[in-house]
Amino acid sequence: MTVDLEAMVKWRKYNETKVINHRQKKDLNDAERWIKKRNRPEFLADTNVYGHIGKNGEPEDVLMRLLKKNPLLHHCSVCLGEISLGIANTRDAAKRIDYLKYYATIFKDIPEERLYTLDQEIWIKAGIIAGKLARRQNLQKHQRKELLNDALIFLTAAKHGIPVLTSDRNDYDLIQQLHPDGGFVFYEVTAQSLATPEQQRAPAFVAQAGDQG
Repeated sequence: MTVDLEAMVKWRKYNETKVINHRQKKDLNDAERWIKKRNRPEFLADTNVYGHIGKNGEPEDVLMRLLKKNPLLHHCSVCLGEISLGIANTRDAAKRIDYLKYYATIFKDIPEERLYTLDQEIWIKAGIIAGKLARRQNLQKHQRKELLNDALIFLTAAKHGIPVLTSDRNDYDLIQQLHPDGGFVFYEVTAQSLATPEQQRAPAFVAQAGDQG
């Protein structure tokens, strides 16, 4: 393997012990403002985007406004793994079947050329970022695993020069402060429950995004 682990651990110089504070929302890329500045938005969808498409309220409004601009939508294999985990871990058989049908349509519509897998450098850098944040923020074990996945998604988007679209502002804020070369755009969730599969529109969103041009 050609990766120099010792060099990668040191590739960012910053205080090794200080807790990182979250920045104010006004200092970050809000989706509403971000959409207005772009004729055709381009982003990598975080896992939560797929589930929020059909919800009532603000997330759906923001994401549907994005769709009207024919965004170029990119995907990460980590998100598909998280979705698959959620389906397999659903105890209610009827709901599990519904979610399976819903997400199977999404997976089928994802274009291969905009679905990104991870290389060894992304894995190692994500581990370093998640580990250092876990130590400095004193995170619990389950939080470390979630942060690792977010770092993998963030670095994948950064490698391809596009931001992550997410409702998870807090984690991505911390990650970006350690790796400012990447970016993210956040929207806020106003309701906690997902729409039922028949109400959700994510398959149409995935199929339409990027069709033109």
